[in-house]
Amino acid sequence: MNSPKSSFLFKIDKHPSPLSDKKREEILKSPGFGQFFIDHMALIKWTKDKGWHDAIISQYKPLEISPSSVILHYAQGIFEGLKAYRAKDGRILLFRPEANAQRFMESAKRLAMPELPKGIFLDAAN
Repeated sequence: MNSPKSSFLFKIDKHPSPLSDKKREEILKSPGFGQFFIDHMALIKWTKDKGWHDAIISQYKPLEISPSSVILHYAQGIFEGLKAYRAKDGRILLFRPEANAQRFMESAKRLAMPELPKGIFLDAAN
């Protein structure tokens, strides 16, 4: 299946001390669900004036959030996780990322939030 691509650019802020290859291999032998997390995460801002902007792949860390954030007052927020698996040939494969992108868009629409284009979602995943 061909995925929509975007020309959206993500700034890359590499983790200063990522997991060693040895530790990563150990984890990937039996990762479990919700037990281990990757070194990086994608963050994208949205404003009425600029739309989606300031995209960054940064090191995994706690999120900073304003106490006046809408999500805290009205629970208006979306989170979409992805599952990845290692193929027998060693490649890392994402499980149905297009479905995750579609679900993210549908959630935004239901909550009257700006929809993140599928191409941008998939660029962040890849």
